[in-house]
Amino acid sequence: MISNNTVKTDIMGLVAKGILREIALNKVKRGYVRTDEFDEIVYSY
Repeated sequence: MISNNTVKTDIMGLVAKGILREIALNKVKRGYVRTDEFDEIVYSY
């Protein structure tokens, strides 16, 4: 089982690398979408 903290840490790492972007869904919830550079970054690996 994967903990919420692990998922949050992994997602924030992807945000820091410019792979994902965080968006506010409301005052509490956050969503994550691919950045425009997603394909370039992912395919470079």
